[in-house]
Amino acid sequence: MTVRQKNVLIFFASLLISLLVFGSIFFFFLHRIQKSRQTDSLQEDVPYLRQYQPKSQENLSLLLIGCKKAESLPGYLVLFHYDAPQGILTAMFLPAETLVTSEARRDTLAGHYEYAGIKGCVRAVGALLGQEPERYLRLQKKGISNLCDYFGGADYDLKEDVVIDGQTILKGAQRMDGRRIAGFLFEPDSSGRTDLERQAEFTYRVLQNGLNAEAAEEYGELASVLFYNAETNLNQYDFVLRQQGFSERLASDSLVIRSILLEGEYSEEEKGLVPSRSSMDEILEVLG
Repeated sequence: MTVRQKNVLIFFASLLISLLVFGSIFFFFLHRIQKSRQTDSLQEDVPYLRQYQPKSQENLSLLLIGCKKAESLPGYLVLFHYDAPQGILTAMFLPAETLVTSEARRDTLAGHYEYAGIKGCVRAVGALLGQEPERYLRLQKKGISNLCDYFGGADYDLKEDVVIDGQTILKGAQRMDGRRIAGFLFEPDSSGRTDLERQAEFTYRVLQNGLNAEAAEEYGELASVLFYNAETNLNQYDFVLRQQGFSERLASDSLVIRSILLEGEYSEEEKGLVPSRSSMDEILEVLG
């Protein structure tokens, strides 16, 4: 082999090696770019993978005990149940006249409260439903009024003039402030008993109006308002535990609010309400 042939052979060998090296580098970077694009596309197609998924440990049952004054019997009883994974807040309205046997005493829920205070009422609700509420809030009428104002009140269309707390509220569509809403919540029906339908309607409207994206940004302030206006066994950890999941529900407007009324037959003999089986079953299904 001549010197010229050797030089040509070396040239083509060097060229082939260079092509292989540059080709490998090119395909390596091309693969990295394609993989990066696929990852970006996947993240755009399934954004929910980046969202927080609430756990069942974040569920909460809370009994709201509403009294006109500190020395008054409760006239507004609501058991709230928050299903964190499903994003459902259920408000279950319990007549204060509901009869239940708790610790060998048969009495109304209001009667159990009168006998043993907040703990007596909580135990009675537990005896009625098979499980005690985890937390409670006891609010006086003024505190309920403040809380309703914090949530922005509620829009309501009165069909006729109504006298509440000695003041006449004219008929027509209007924004109700907390003082008026609290008045309606404690106003009995025509028979002098708890007006569950009115309580449920006003409570739903207030919650719908107040639990929104703005509330998600002021989550800590909500805790402060509750602690200031209520007697409660809620603590800061209860709010911290649920902050991310609940705030995201509010921010995305995905929180579902629903109401259940505990209904039944009023017993003149026992002077109280005997809950219906179907109404109890509906509540027990929520509580699991």
